[in-house]
Amino acid sequence: MKLKNKAQSFKQVRSSRSKKGVSPVIGVILMVAATIVIAGVVMAMLGGFKAPASSKVVGVYQNRIDSDTVTFTVTKIEPAGTTISYINMSAPDLSGTEEDEWTAPITIGSTHTYDDPALAGPIYVVLRATFNDGSSEVVFANTI
Repeated sequence: MKLKNKAQSFKQVRSSRSKKGVSPVIGVILMVAATIVIAGVVMAMLGGFKAPASSKVVGVYQNRIDSDTVTFTVTKIEPAGTTISYINMSAPDLSGTEEDEWTAPITIGSTHTYDDPALAGPIYVVLRATFNDGSSEVVFANTI
């Protein structure tokens, strides 16, 4: 009989535990903690995003006048209102890298003539425009 009573009391204790659940205070604390964690994850993900910088377009036409002379003409600058501080030209040759700088004001129709014996024969030329906002982009890269 004693054994039967002990078994019944054990079942009652076990069933009362399973019905008890989590206290409302603990539940609220867990919900707030979960909300904070989710908000932190979302903020970390979105914090790394920024609006894309507007791309600038500069059209450059090159014309080889003779074996030592090349002219570059700006044919397009977009978006409207974009200003170019200077254009740096680099052309690697056998003796190193030839560099030249084309300075402001650079507008549509601006022409720069580069005359150097290092230009004889095909040579790879890179023009990098630096804009007044401090950004820079390669606007011409070609073998001339």
